Amino acid sequence: MSVKIISVSNFRRNVSRIIKVLQQQGETVYITQRGHPQAVLLNYEQYELLLKQASNQPTARVDPDIIRNDPEMIARRSPF
Repeated sequence: MSVKIISVSNFRRNVSRIIKVLQQQGETVYITQRGHPQAVLLNYEQYELLLKQASNQPTARVDPDIIRNDPEMIARRSPF
């Protein structure tokens, strides 16, 4: 499996071709915006495999109070 890195604008212009490459060659595509990674595309088979692998992993338990009070965790919080 190979990896391709493309910009958002390149992705927009070539979305159909990129999807074909994902399906036929199993390549992973990293999408960047202003030179920074923003998203990753992979074919459906790879996605399903990742879901299966993730479901086999033990779930970590974290005390919510630790997250609320840890300055490093607070700094990493997503704006979503």
